[in-house]
Amino acid sequence: MMEKYNNNIINAYINGEDLGEYSIDDLENDKMFMMLVITRTNDKNYYDMCSLELKVNYEFISFLMKKFETDIPFICKIADYYLKKCDDETTRTELVIKMADLMEGKEDEKYHEYNIMRETFFLAKRVQIEEGKLNVNDEYTSSEIGMGFLWIFDSFHNNKIILNYFAKKMMESILEENNINLENMLYEQFDNLEELNKIGINNYLLKFIGTYDSVLASYLSTNIDLLDEFKNKICIIQERWNQYDNRNEQKKYNSVLEKVHEYMNQIEDEGILTETDLLYYVSQKLGVTDKLVKYDKAATDFDESFINDFDEEFLADTLKVSFIDQMHFNNVKKIISSTLFSNSSDVSEFDSSDDKNGKIMKIHFHNK
Repeated sequence: MMEKYNNNIINAYINGEDLGEYSIDDLENDKMFMMLVITRTNDKNYYDMCSLELKVNYEFISFLMKKFETDIPFICKIADYYLKKCDDETTRTELVIKMADLMEGKEDEKYHEYNIMRETFFLAKRVQIEEGKLNVNDEYTSSEIGMGFLWIFDSFHNNKIILNYFAKKMMESILEENNINLENMLYEQFDNLEELNKIGINNYLLKFIGTYDSVLASYLSTNIDLLDEFKNKICIIQERWNQYDNRNEQKKYNSVLEKVHEYMNQIEDEGILTETDLLYYVSQKLGVTDKLVKYDKAATDFDESFINDFDEEFLADTLKVSFIDQMHFNNVKKIISSTLFSNSSDVSEFDSSDDKNGKIMKIHFHNK
């Protein structure tokens, strides 16, 4: 490179002097020469002197991005021109991924633009993969395709930037597309932290991912640093492992209070007993009053005698003579039982088919 373009010709071009046997058009279309000039001068403005052909040379663009990586407006300028003029899928995809990574965390409109472009590329490939799986006649082969990383690897096997991006996105998609809560899954699979630590986080993740895509798991096993984001999530879960039961309990009791309150607000036929009467009388019958008081913020407004010294005779007599109160008592009991006890055989008489969280949508009363 230095033999073809010695210092004299480089200096002559920079100083606007006679170029001798060289044509200025040829030099400004020559990747190596312009890279030497820009390296010597550290001046990005020489990009504007380059030929249109050179401005869509990906190796030249990559050189400029690396050299002027802190000059975001300039990098965006050359990247946008390349993306506008070039239709090569591989280089376009790599460039978009690099630009989004370069601007990660910046509250900039251009970052959102590049991020949307790379997300769109990923989603388009996922659609292609799923469509391809539908055309596979052998169900076993279709299941072996998994998330489709094999196809991505075949298409971009020489491009680590694209492969790494797809590997990380597919890991995220495994959780999203299968509606998996990583924290809940770990608590269901392990009784304590020691069991998870014995297996090892890397081994656990590779085995888990392998159930959805064996090729992806194989690739990750040789690029183990790509698991870092998942490992960090598990480390956070490990730190709050002992708090899980308490948080889960609080969530259930808060749900009880919310559902009972919503039920009482929606009923048309009011009885003698109030929401608090029903809530705490039922909780007393189920043996959960202490915990309900613990999570009921409004309970601080009650006298302890109100909670601990119910007039059970009055409540029992009321339920005997008032069909409306008996019906509300049964429904509140069903709400509390179904929310707190997963093995409860009670099923509340309300339609919640449109709400997976059990939110009361419509109350049905049947007069006997």
